Amino acid sequence: MAASATYCNECGGSNPLQATHCFACNHTLQSTAASPFFRAHTASSNAAVLMREAPGSPLVPSYLLHSRYSIVSQIGTGGFGAVYKAKDTLFSHRLVAIKEMNQDGLSPQELAEATAAFEHEALLLTELTHPNLPRIHDHFSEHGRSYVVMDFIAGDTVEDYLGKSSQRLPVEMVLEIGLQLCTVLDYLHTHQPPIIFRDLKPANIMRTVDNHVYLIDFGIARHFKPGKAKDTIPLGSKGYAAPEQYGKAQTTPQSDIYGLGATLHELLTGDDPSLTLFHFQAVPSSRSPIFAQLNALLKQMVEMEMSKRPASVAIVKQELQRLLAQRTAQKPGPVVKRRTFVKGCLSVVATCSVSIAIATFVVEKPNVIDMLFPHPFIGTTLVRSPSAPAPAQARILSQPLFTYHGHTGSVTAVAWSPSGQHIASAGTIDSSVQVWDANTGNLAIVPGFAIYPAEQRLLSREREPALFATNNQGVDALAWSSDGTHIAAALGNDTVDAWSIATGDESLFRFSRPGNVNALAWSPDGSRIAAVSGNTAVQVRSATTGKLIFTYTGHAQTVLTLAWSPDGKYITSGGADGIVKVWDASTGHTSVNYRGHTAAVNAVIWSPDSSHIASGGTDGTVQVWEAATGRPLFTYRGHAGVVNAVAWQREPLLLTGSEARIASGGADATDATVQVWSFGKASNQAMALQGEILMYRGHSGQVTSVTWSPDGQYIASGSEDGTVQVWRAM
Repeated sequence: MAASATYCNECGGSNPLQATHCFACNHTLQSTAASPFFRAHTASSNAAVLMREAPGSPLVPSYLLHSRYSIVSQIGTGGFGAVYKAKDTLFSHRLVAIKEMNQDGLSPQELAEATAAFEHEALLLTELTHPNLPRIHDHFSEHGRSYVVMDFIAGDTVEDYLGKSSQRLPVEMVLEIGLQLCTVLDYLHTHQPPIIFRDLKPANIMRTVDNHVYLIDFGIARHFKPGKAKDTIPLGSKGYAAPEQYGKAQTTPQSDIYGLGATLHELLTGDDPSLTLFHFQAVPSSRSPIFAQLNALLKQMVEMEMSKRPASVAIVKQELQRLLAQRTAQKPGPVVKRRTFVKGCLSVVATCSVSIAIATFVVEKPNVIDMLFPHPFIGTTLVRSPSAPAPAQARILSQPLFTYHGHTGSVTAVAWSPSGQHIASAGTIDSSVQVWDANTGNLAIVPGFAIYPAEQRLLSREREPALFATNNQGVDALAWSSDGTHIAAALGNDTVDAWSIATGDESLFRFSRPGNVNALAWSPDGSRIAAVSGNTAVQVRSATTGKLIFTYTGHAQTVLTLAWSPDGKYITSGGADGIVKVWDASTGHTSVNYRGHTAAVNAVIWSPDSSHIASGGTDGTVQVWEAATGRPLFTYRGHAGVVNAVAWQREPLLLTGSEARIASGGADATDATVQVWSFGKASNQAMALQGEILMYRGHSGQVTSVTWSPDGQYIASGSEDGTVQVWRAM
């Protein structure tokens, strides 16, 4: 595939193929310019792949590179290199992308520049981990050429996708792309030291079929250096590069905001910014009022003066989130409401009467639509609260990969889906359960029912954000079904509500004893739900019919927490009296009464093998004990106050030689931390801490909920500060 741009040998600027002089430095361009960094472009070719027998010939399919990577095909060329699709023979033949730097025909100066840029990109990406960045797996040299091995991304560049889409994209898609780009840019800008990408444009963004985007090509990204007057050389792409990138000042995060604004403008209008340098026409408006607000935001993002642009990309993200929610809420036509089941414990509305049921619901509860939309995407800059001194062996972490600002008021519950794709969270004020993409922070999209009275169409399916209204009820706990298709919420009115992520359908479980449903747990096989009923009892019901199976009445005081053993045989429950009970999930027979806590037990969790239980309480401890006998094994005392959340790392990433990695959340004014720790045998009888403690201090309020990702690498934590923060725990 021929290169889509000409690169300046002097400054590295990207220019149109027909250009004769560089837009950035006015240097004369060669007819086929080489670049000090190379670009990956998706391509398909029917030409035969040649054997590498002469300089410049590509690698042949099945060629084993570095005694490990089996070449599948060449998928792109550009600048100084080529890109190959390959299989990693050491890791189950996973697909990878391999960048190759071609040194043929380069002058000594060009070779030095190209090598430096190539190594710079590899080293920079190696230290970065983010869902919107490709991961670096390997880099090496072989037969005089340099290679970087990274994630293979199945998709097109946004530039190519835009060309296939009649030169403009739907506004909802652009807003979703913008949100993901804001997320990754915020990660780069808050990195220490900050990283400025400097070349944001559609050609440097890869898009998959499900609209997940990746930022690629870090050849000219640089660390921000405080106090530096300007960049050494101007770099970037004409039309997308901010004015300061022409050598007038140092590039800052505001330079990337300019490039983001130019990119989003092109996606919305189809206008190439390189043809009208520094001039952007307003996005054509439709009847939706968001276009005036969107144009105002874009205008601010591409201001000539850096000081007039948004102060941070996080501010841009919040505004895009608000516009996306408003856009979804203001679509003309249907009134949207998910299907509700009502009949005894679990009611089912027949197809013939569903339109009447929905219409009645909307008439009786006209504020339900207001509760659903618009979504309150408003966040504030976090102010770190003082925390307890860290142990000497602790590693401190304060920056999340990204922060979800979808809730107003405290976040009360957070749960990661078994597939790892989604996170569900609930807040105190917005009365909703929100399901969002764990990689991007964007709301999931689910079907919903719609009524079209004017068109005499009673029922149809529409798509809407996964904002599930709880009818002004607080949510104390969330639980996913084992297959990840349903999310259940424990409400404050003796009710459990469950929603299908695939269809948006709602199932309502009404419990016979009045009181708050403080906790719930879904059986590992997905067939049963256990939830607190009447404060002191636990009812086990069918997850499909709502039929009561039995009621457990072993507690004398309020039950605050529940957990189902991974093998499905037992349930453990903790009470306000400090007692934790283990009981048979089929019969309700109590097998263990654990009395190690001196105050209320707020959280319980099983080990992945169902052999141990960890319980956290108001006494400030997390205690680990044998599930079969109640024998105490280890007590963690790292928190300064109440422990409100405990989560056990899931397989397969348990530490070698350690019993577990446990995350515990502090719920005290002086301890808004999540602490990750492990324990193991110190002797035949004693247990002790193993390895380093990780202390996360990103929250400005008490931690209310903690959940591990299924792969055991990340943690999502909810807090009274109104945020859910996702961060790397490995």
